[in-house]
Amino acid sequence: MEQFAHFLMVELDLKLPTGTMLSDISQHSYRYSMYKVGPVLSISHGMGMPSISILLHEVIKLLYHAKVVNPVFFRIGTCGGIGIDGGNLIVSTEAVDGELNPFYELTVLGKKVRRPAELDAELVDELMELANPDDPWQTECGKTMCTNDFYEGQGRMDGAFCKFTEEDKMDFLKMIRNEGVVNMEMESLAFAAQCQYAKIKAAVVCVALLNRLHGDQHGMGMPSISILLHEVIKLLYHAKVVNPVFFRIGTCGGIGIDGGNLIVSTEAVDGELNPFYELTVLGKKVRRPAELDAELVDELMELANPDDPWQTECGKTMCTNDFYEGQGRMDGAFCKFTEEDKMDFLKMIRNEGVVNMEMESLAFAAQCQYAKIKAAVVCVALLNRLHGDQVASPKEVLEEWQTRPQKLVARYIKKQLGIGDKLLSPLETMTPVPSREKFNHAMVSPRKLRLVTQESMSYE
Repeated sequence: MEQFAHFLMVELDLKLPTGTMLSDISQHSYRYSMYKVGPVLSISHGMGMPSISILLHEVIKLLYHAKVVNPVFFRIGTCGGIGIDGGNLIVSTEAVDGELNPFYELTVLGKKVRRPAELDAELVDELMELANPDDPWQTECGKTMCTNDFYEGQGRMDGAFCKFTEEDKMDFLKMIRNEGVVNMEMESLAFAAQCQYAKIKAAVVCVALLNRLHGDQHGMGMPSISILLHEVIKLLYHAKVVNPVFFRIGTCGGIGIDGGNLIVSTEAVDGELNPFYELTVLGKKVRRPAELDAELVDELMELANPDDPWQTECGKTMCTNDFYEGQGRMDGAFCKFTEEDKMDFLKMIRNEGVVNMEMESLAFAAQCQYAKIKAAVVCVALLNRLHGDQVASPKEVLEEWQTRPQKLVARYIKKQLGIGDKLLSPLETMTPVPSREKFNHAMVSPRKLRLVTQESMSYE
């Protein structure tokens, strides 16, 4: 995004005042990077629909409060071409899912909601008219297929799992090409639907990195947990690793569990309490049980230390594709339910054994179970969702809380490696740590230690 911001400075012939420079105006946020160049905001959104959905909620709210009139949104990025070679541009006319449905489906308070994934036809025409015959690339337009999975969901055969043949893959790719699909990516469906729902003029412009009719590989990174699992499982297989154990450690919203406490997931469920991960492979729905290893859960619970300044709980984890509506938050850009509706839903899922919410466990549990890999999910709650939607704790406190899952998992690793009987002390992370800027050592500040201690005591 910084590179694009500098590019716009040149294109718009803008000059910064002497002694100033472009800077990330959201640099203190955990969410994304944001640059402002004249009337243009340039913002990163991460990979996948859950990630871009968070960004859209927050940017739409930002523009609303800034009283911005008639904004135009563009998603620019990369994709796999279907019958279009690498290096050429594609302007999306509409977005469809892996079954060619032209709508975005999300679960809000346990119920399915569908929103049309429409893009602005006039904006598509304007962009196509701006294509220059002298460009060293071609600019095409057509439907974009948006998937929740990079490997199986896009018909790739080089992931960790593949239950179809080369012939099956080619039949599918040719079929969707005949239906007008010219590329595949992982964000356009949510982007188009949320912009259309907010009545915002929007377009998707991507460059093809390869023609999928000619192969699967193009050297992409691993920003989503699905991509990561496919590639790490392949790596371990070729390295002949035997009996690996996978942990997902991170943050979540507690359901009846206060901030700072740990949660070990017993199983993962979706927004409708279904205990399976559903993905579309070659146009067909596939369901995989989202099971986690019960023995591993028991081992982790036994490693909880009564002297820890937090409690360690276990229970079901609800995994959603949307951070705001999907998790019953009322502070997003859209909300069609009441506080009473939200509380009824949260209390209902708590009664069903759900103790926290996050956005990765379903795919993690299902893919690990499918690969017969022992796995567990350990998260720290940042807040109790029965008490509100906003995380109010200071940044120093949140940073310390996020080390707590690491400590529990480290105890398991030490036990497996036979490194003494001593459990990792809650204060061990207060030892000197290397500075990012210098190689000297610095103690954690007294203010940070005091804040963490006070916050933990208040939750006890």
